[in-house]
Amino acid sequence: MAEIDRLAGLRTRTDAEAQQLQALRDRITAVRGSYAALLGLPGSAANAVTVVDPATPALTPTSPRVLLNTLLAALVGLLLALGIAFTMEYLDDTVKSSEDVEAATGLATLGTVIKMKGDKGRSEIYQLAALLYPRGPAAEAYRTLRTNLEFASVDEPVRTLLVTSSIPGEGKTTTSSNLAVAFAQAGRRVILLDADLRKPGVHKLFDLPNTSGLTSLLRTDDVTVDDVAQVTEEERLRIVTTGPLPPNPAELLGSHRMQTILERLVAAADLVIVDSPPLQAVTDAAILASITDGSLLVIDAGRTRRAAAGHGREALAKSGARVLGAALNRLSQRAGSDYVYYDYYGAYGAEATAKSAPGRATTKAGSQAAARPATQAASAAPAPLATSSAARPATQAASSAPAPLATSAAPAPLVTSSAGAGSQAAAPAPLADKRG
Repeated sequence: MAEIDRLAGLRTRTDAEAQQLQALRDRITAVRGSYAALLGLPGSAANAVTVVDPATPALTPTSPRVLLNTLLAALVGLLLALGIAFTMEYLDDTVKSSEDVEAATGLATLGTVIKMKGDKGRSEIYQLAALLYPRGPAAEAYRTLRTNLEFASVDEPVRTLLVTSSIPGEGKTTTSSNLAVAFAQAGRRVILLDADLRKPGVHKLFDLPNTSGLTSLLRTDDVTVDDVAQVTEEERLRIVTTGPLPPNPAELLGSHRMQTILERLVAAADLVIVDSPPLQAVTDAAILASITDGSLLVIDAGRTRRAAAGHGREALAKSGARVLGAALNRLSQRAGSDYVYYDYYGAYGAEATAKSAPGRATTKAGSQAAARPATQAASAAPAPLATSSAARPATQAASSAPAPLATSAAPAPLVTSSAGAGSQAAAPAPLADKRG
């Protein structure tokens, strides 16, 4: 319309402008005719439009949908978490069960020990569960390991048993010490030999001096087994520590004199348990495995990788060792469901013992029990577990009967719980007097 008005307002027009104006007027006329024709059709009147539903503002926002978005986010997060968990489980190649032990090493699992809870700042004495907490689940596990070792060596009795591991920190020293206590409690005369001449730990576990021991026997013939064997609260268990550490451990352990010393130790006991260094760190354990009657491989559940366990088994095989089996140590409580029965029977037995005898404190026989103060039994910290064999009375050393279990004036009950041996008693009664 504006163009028509502009062209119509011109006083003079060219032929082209006149033709353009006429074309626009013809087009307007045609459009108006079409519009009039449409208005003439039925239902095309303007008043035929009616309001069906009036427009009203929404009372709630249509976006965002908080509940729906929250549910979707939770579902997506759950799927991601499951995916990550399955991926980590797939990539985790640590040994966590007896089936993993057999798959990695081909060895049978002779015993599983549940992970013991406890304060890391406590004394290492509390790791002797077989001695401090005889009714606890850990002590029962070591007794099971002892029984399976005996069954594994029925045809060829074992007089010297090597306890080792593939890597450091798998608990071989704790296993060998508790296993020695378990064998001694079964009536066997046991000598626990600490042959780890690089990083010894048995003397720390039993709170013993380490001034003389295996290296003293290796150095001279003037030293006898009785001179270096230190007695413990368990009458039939004696400890031979490493003594002063030498600069050439592998050469000493592989010498002919070491075999002679093992023969002397076997003559003085029914069973010699040897604690050794880890297999992959040094060659000491492989050397000892070749001169002992049997070997036990300790594996830390959830920490030792299958490849490391397999390498340890290969090292023992190359040395010609007779491997009796493996011990799965520090098994998680979730995986060790069988320990529920241990906890039940252990607590039941402790309750029965508490009713008949409120507590017990072990002491040495004879004059040692008479001279010991009654207040010492109520001490909060446990006394050392062993004394030197040189200071032990001759009549007591010659005695074949186990030390009597006498109750003190202030007994400390040994009550077990399902949390593990490390948390069963806050302060057990003293176990023995420390002598020179």
